[in-house]
Amino acid sequence: FYWDVVARHCGDTVIVVTHGMALLALAAALRSVHISEYWHNKIFIGNTSVTIVSFASGVPNIELFNSVEHLTE
Repeated sequence: FYWDVVARHCGDTVIVVTHGMALLALAAALRSVHISEYWHNKIFIGNTSVTIVSFASGVPNIELFNSVEHLTE
């Protein structure tokens, strides 16, 4: 899914809304680690959290992961 979105929207800004498990699977794939790494380290995705992934020069970069800063107001 991710690579399809990148190919279709090269140079665009895209928002994807998803559930936490799908985001964990994407993060694991982008980091080339098994998703169990997140489970063993008890990393969970917070409700309404924000994750930003950029894609430049053929390389994905997780710029922000699981941020809930917007909830502090």
